[in-house]
Amino acid sequence: MTGDLDDELRIAIMRLARRMRLERADEDVTDGQLSVLFVLTKHGAQTLGALSEHERVTPPSMNRTVNALENNGLIVRESSPDDGRKVLITLTDRARALVAETQRRRVAWFSRQLASLSAAERGALDAAAPRAQRRRGPHPRRTDLRRQPPLRRQHPDLRPKRRLQNPPPM
Repeated sequence: MTGDLDDELRIAIMRLARRMRLERADEDVTDGQLSVLFVLTKHGAQTLGALSEHERVTPPSMNRTVNALENNGLIVRESSPDDGRKVLITLTDRARALVAETQRRRVAWFSRQLASLSAAERGALDAAAPRAQRRRGPHPRRTDLRRQPPLRRQHPDLRPKRRLQNPPPM
């Protein structure tokens, strides 16, 4: 029975997160692009490598995302004041406004959802929130992910089936 409840809770959290991501100020900005804007808002100017590591994507993939953001006037690339060879990616005022409006919409939507809960349901969430925050653990670094063996090596049932060299005639 616990496994069923675990699955229900996991699915509910995924659906809640997916629904919240729909609350955004600009429909043309993708989830990946919006995530980069949120990182830059929280952590300030970043290099392409730092962004790709934070988002756990390859540098060429991050470069495509950053190019799209630059073409939309949401970020600019500037030389680092400390090291002219480094390029820092920073937000434009338009991007800051987009992030602020997206955050405002998400907070408003979530507040409406919480307001619809009973006092007992809200109390249960209030009690669970600090525990859930502690349990999520640190954001894994890209290098940590590389140390994980592929899933097929961990689970024999997921290993690819070998094909016969000479299949029997039909």
